[in-house]
Amino acid sequence: MIEKVVEFLNSLFKSGSRKRKEDMSIDELIAEGLYDDAVVRLEKEISSKRHDPTLKIRLAEVKEKLGRINDAVELYLQVGSEYARDGFYDKAIATLQKAVRLDPNNEVVVRKLRSVENMKKLEESRVSAINAFVGKIPEDDPEKANYFIEFQALWPNLAKCPIIKSLRGWQMRILFENMDIVRFDPKKVIFRRGEKREEFHIIASGEVEVGVEDDGNFVVLRMLGPGDVMGDAALFEGKPWPAIYRSTGEQVTTLRMDKAGLATALKGNRDPVEFLRLLRVRQSDNEIAKIVKDFLKE
Repeated sequence: MIEKVVEFLNSLFKSGSRKRKEDMSIDELIAEGLYDDAVVRLEKEISSKRHDPTLKIRLAEVKEKLGRINDAVELYLQVGSEYARDGFYDKAIATLQKAVRLDPNNEVVVRKLRSVENMKKLEESRVSAINAFVGKIPEDDPEKANYFIEFQALWPNLAKCPIIKSLRGWQMRILFENMDIVRFDPKKVIFRRGEKREEFHIIASGEVEVGVEDDGNFVVLRMLGPGDVMGDAALFEGKPWPAIYRSTGEQVTTLRMDKAGLATALKGNRDPVEFLRLLRVRQSDNEIAKIVKDFLKE
């Protein structure tokens, strides 16, 4: 009998000490399972703190508990996109993975996750490339800061190159440690057909006309621009240049690897065969050689 009285008194004490919903924090509302009330409170806070991603993530988590999966996925997608826009790729990926977990067949979310993963890879590549390229310049070189600024400016164009996209971090480091920046004045012949110059170039800015002389006229057969390569067969196979390459009406800037740079890149390389395969994957020179031969009917 006494035990029942004590239990009754305890229940009265607990009910009397329970907070009103209006006085509860968001954490307390969630702990009590008052999810609808937590949603109302979170949405109110978000309206006054629109740029706070943590509040939106909490709202998504609560909507998950309520079974409002589509709403939760939309919130995770929104926050993941905001994180990616601001360069917080790890947070973006973690948030988007939550959306994929809830709706693995949502093509929009899956594409966004893949896009952010690629953005993260490119950012890591950018850092590796800059560190490798600028790191080889002596600290006492007064031009070192200028090289850093120039390389930063050129990177968006270099990142277009399929070769660079395919390289791993250590391969990126080896490549850019053994390349230098070269500039060609406007309307200048860079290479002549049949010339033996063992150089490989990645175009960083400007455009290059590729063609041949025909009856005294220069015929353009292909245009190369930022992200394109030239000289892959010239350096890696020792072949002569297959056409005339000349700059257009603007300066052309490239990153160049010569024979000495290639030798250094391969020395001590953990996988020289794979490294060479990736650098030669475009087969740009051989494609141009075929175009030239077809045009000249050789």
